[in-house]
Amino acid sequence: MKRILISDTPNVIGQHVKLSGWVNVRRDHGKLIFIDLRDRTGIIQMVIIPDKEEAYQISKEIRNEYVISVEGLVKERPGGQEKSENPLGRVELEVEKMEIISRVEEELPFDVSKKDLDVNLVTLLDNRNLALRNKKVNDIFKVYSQILKSYGDVMREKGFLEIKTPKILSTATEGGANFFKIKYFKREAFLAQSPQFYKQAGVGAFERVFEIGTVFRAEPHFTTRHVNEYTGIY
Repeated sequence: MKRILISDTPNVIGQHVKLSGWVNVRRDHGKLIFIDLRDRTGIIQMVIIPDKEEAYQISKEIRNEYVISVEGLVKERPGGQEKSENPLGRVELEVEKMEIISRVEEELPFDVSKKDLDVNLVTLLDNRNLALRNKKVNDIFKVYSQILKSYGDVMREKGFLEIKTPKILSTATEGGANFFKIKYFKREAFLAQSPQFYKQAGVGAFERVFEIGTVFRAEPHFTTRHVNEYTGIY
């Protein structure tokens, strides 16, 4: 069976599907086990009943952030349990088969499923690959990606050509001391402070150019702002 994404489940109510993703939260309610499964498109509630013995036994050992693959029936949630504000809140998956793809071998430094990660910056950056799974942090990157796309689309619609300029230079392109000096093999080089020189050269051939890229300035206020945007800690 071919895997589908969680965001597609409202369109296949009453059908058997295969989903894969991370375990966001696992809950025991008497004999029933509920698991919130997360992939890149959203979160869906799954229910595992004792009748599906093999899946039920596997679900007992599952913990948060396990990577699993499941097969089951997409159903509408019982009356009163829907969450109308979220399209995925009106469906659930009744699990029939379950497979563990990857286990969490050690205790996690924080709970990814929490709305806010109440941890210090060092812990957050030391476990960056885990922190990126948190919805709030994850959404920051999605918004940032959409901003870049929208800006690029507008510029192209106006006839601008996107270019990519060098980031390692043989000389500093602007005055002052706010540049990063590096070793490029056996030569001294500098990280680009601005693409301005190359954009000026570009307009001589293309008339309109733009670049979405990175510049490097050795200034404390700029470095601090860049770190804040990168980590999503404001």
